Amino acid sequence: WVTAGDIQSFADTNSKVLQALLPEVIERMIRASLSEIDKIEFRSGDSVSEPGWDGQVNSSTSNLFIPSGLSGWEIGCDKNITTKANDDYDKRKENSLGLPNSTTTYVFVTPRRWRGKARWVSDRNAEGFWKEVLAFDADDLELWLKMVPGVAAWLAREMGKFTANIEHISEFWDNWKDQTTPALNSAIVLAGRSELR
Repeated sequence: WVTAGDIQSFADTNSKVLQALLPEVIERMIRASLSEIDKIEFRSGDSVSEPGWDGQVNSSTSNLFIPSGLSGWEIGCDKNITTKANDDYDKRKENSLGLPNSTTTYVFVTPRRWRGKARWVSDRNAEGFWKEVLAFDADDLELWLKMVPGVAAWLAREMGKFTANIEHISEFWDNWKDQTTPALNSAIVLAGRSELR
């Protein structure tokens, strides 16, 4: 539903919208990817302009995109990716806002394709300041979205790219339950089903 090209195009044409939306996308992908999360905080919408980390995660489990343990996340939609990545990295290196650098993984995310990503990550990890440094670009986001199709469908809808013959489950439920007066609720639909488990 959502490709790397879609993400980058959206960043080019709707940068402010994506800047407010991307933290929520990442939070939804993390929640859909891991079953055990001790702490997760991402600021989206109007809150993206507030100072501090764009996101923080603490999880005892991990996957390809989410490190185990504590991680601090910075998100940048700027066209000059390396400059933004360096600015955010230096800012958090100077003031980690209480996250212990030796046990925290630093994660930078951009919605753009970043040719210099591998070199940037290698150089930052060579410094040895953080436990580990990771970076994800549009191609990584496309792969991650393939792993969490529910989030991909939600994002496609937010980007105005939702397929005509597919309806989001929350929209289907709202339309279906409101066909009666009074509206149906989930207790009525699930009545008597607990014995079937």
